[in-house]
Amino acid sequence: MDGREFRSLERAAEKLNLEVVGTYHSHIVWFAKPGNSDITGTWDGSLMLIVDTMDKDIKLWRIKNTRAYPVSFEII
Repeated sequence: MDGREFRSLERAAEKLNLEVVGTYHSHIVWFAKPGNSDITGTWDGSLMLIVDTMDKDIKLWRIKNTRAYPVSFEII
């Protein structure tokens, strides 16, 4: 997602009284862990949900200071 798309998404969310807190994507042949390009391609402090489609694993990460930190969550 480029900067223009993201700003457009933020404006739409704001009109609905919502806030964009992160992104999600899948890894079809890799673990549910962000790679370097995932980390550098997002904004500091954001959440990133990654789905590993091979192992059927889902992980949530907080991206902070160019590092990814696991976040506990529950799927309900």
